[in-house]
Amino acid sequence: MPRLTSSLTVAVCFILLIPALHRRVVAQEQLSAQYMPSRTLSVDTSKTPGSTVFTLDVARPDHCSQMEIIVVGLTRQSPNVVIMGPSDIGTIYTMDGPQNVDSCQFTVAGTFLWQQVNVRRSPTATSSYSVTKKVAIFAAPAKAHSVSIPLRPFATAFTQPGAFQSTFKYSPGLNGSADQISTDIDFSPSWATTIGWIGVSERYRYDSRPSQNPDALISSLTLQRRSHRCSWYSSGGSMICPESGPASAPTVGLAIRPPQLDLRLASFEYAPAADFGNVVTSARFGLPLIFTIHHQPSALTFTASFGIEAGGHVLGTPIAGISTLIVRGTPGGDASLRISYERLTKYLDKKPITISAKYRAYIPAGDELLTNFPSGATAPIFTLSSKTRHFAQSDVSIPLTKYVSAGLSYSFGSLPPSFRQFDHNIQISIKAQSQADYEH
Repeated sequence: MPRLTSSLTVAVCFILLIPALHRRVVAQEQLSAQYMPSRTLSVDTSKTPGSTVFTLDVARPDHCSQMEIIVVGLTRQSPNVVIMGPSDIGTIYTMDGPQNVDSCQFTVAGTFLWQQVNVRRSPTATSSYSVTKKVAIFAAPAKAHSVSIPLRPFATAFTQPGAFQSTFKYSPGLNGSADQISTDIDFSPSWATTIGWIGVSERYRYDSRPSQNPDALISSLTLQRRSHRCSWYSSGGSMICPESGPASAPTVGLAIRPPQLDLRLASFEYAPAADFGNVVTSARFGLPLIFTIHHQPSALTFTASFGIEAGGHVLGTPIAGISTLIVRGTPGGDASLRISYERLTKYLDKKPITISAKYRAYIPAGDELLTNFPSGATAPIFTLSSKTRHFAQSDVSIPLTKYVSAGLSYSFGSLPPSFRQFDHNIQISIKAQSQADYEH
């Protein structure tokens, strides 16, 4: 436990120090509000099914090619709040308008229920016009958003923000040992219904080293409930939404999103190496805290959560005395920090460098299986215990393309159902995931 506490302390201190980096890497002149007429943003979801067309009024047509845009919002295609950056938005077109007012028009995938549009001067801009501020605009969507738009189930499974993520990790062998490979796969598409987002979740964790293998395969039928409100509380002026009209984007701001409810209606937990399985149901409440840092929306997101799991043991008896009843408390949290480093965009994708972290505690109400596989052992050691189990994971991801990133991954702890304990582990990683970023 002291080793876990010290590791988490170092990780928290590192994350708290990161915002200081923004002063150097994202400090730049921003598009001035003086070029924005009073009616600055219109939203149309009727032109292309499954997409939203934004039209931003400007005073000079060359502004369209000089700006960079970030859109944060909730869509009808995903239960997650998406973060769309330059690589997701693509081309910004100049449109001629009346009374010498031109418009910049761009299309974003997703039918938005609410959105915040942040405008800043592009780091590659060549125009010499005066710029002083970054502009943030909240706008209510057009009435057309109420039109039901059918989803393409199989395509949605891979394009939904957060629906697919596969990470392959590598550790070079030391002291003559063999190189090691591990795999984390999360596949969790969902579809909107009248009662919430119904979906499936497949999560697989494996490592070729017996002493480091989490040995966890979890398959679930899920239900997610999401509010269409932007936030319960927000600070920083323009962070109040929905609100039409431009304002200077806050340097620092906090938004508290409405609570999230995630249900696993039926879940099968299986440990392939131990041939051991449970069936559980669970409910989890999360409260997302969203921070703006140095004008960047959703730069730091943190979701504190608590869950309860209940079920029974259905497969395998590696040790006598295993209870058929399972009840656990599962407090935890998820966090992610996005760093826009414009100097790298000419070499890498325009998506931000992301540092993400996840922590779960599993607190059994009674004795459950606990597995250890000491280094050098030829077989695992099974015991029954009600002590709290921990699982922690963090990743640093540097984008290579819209779908692929490289970085480092850290993990520690154990996962159900066999709670096979593995030690602190750092590996080189390659991650493939759905295109758009989202607030974890």
